[in-house]
Amino acid sequence: LQEAKASSEVENIITTNDELYKSVVANRKIEDLATKEVLRYKEALWLGLEQLKKRPVITTNLCVSIVQCIKQNTSSIRNTPGTTLSNTKGEVIYTPPSGEKVIREKLANLEKFINEDENIDPLIKMALMHYQFEAIHPFSDGNGRTGRILLLLYLKL
Repeated sequence: LQEAKASSEVENIITTNDELYKSVVANRKIEDLATKEVLRYKEALWLGLEQLKKRPVITTNLCVSIVQCIKQNTSSIRNTPGTTLSNTKGEVIYTPPSGEKVIREKLANLEKFINEDENIDPLIKMALMHYQFEAIHPFSDGNGRTGRILLLLYLKL
């Protein structure tokens, strides 16, 4: 819960420990949207851990499962053209790859890099994989949280 709370705060999703713990122990409907988001992050992390137990590799399908759990929908690889990332002034600061085929190719290359047994320091490899995942920006929403979950899952490999 604390990891989910801290990671979500990066995306300005703020809740309190009280709200989180009440929602976990109480059998009631959760009204607070931020608390719901944090709990989805926690669920996605556990989903990833369970999938790694069954198959200890990080894959595109695992990423899709994680983002679907976070977003509570059936979203998949981004296929809308013209995606840009802008700063607070509205200036475009980055244009990620476009087209589902291109994105899937880049994710396949990332999968290979993550799962190969190379003589790269694990901390360096984690930094590179996180940067590359964020640069590919494969989903319409939920990339940051999915990317941070992937880091934690990599530590379990």
